[in-house]
Amino acid sequence: EAQAGIVNTAKSLSDAGEIVVAGGGDDDELVF
Repeated sequence: EAQAGIVNTAKSLSDAGEIVVAGGGDDDELVF
């Protein structure tokens, strides 16, 4: 559950242009 929350937060930040989410369909792989 905690990991899912982190992923959702990361997606929200990505939508806001704060971070870039790495492509490839792996939601757990983030590029800061």
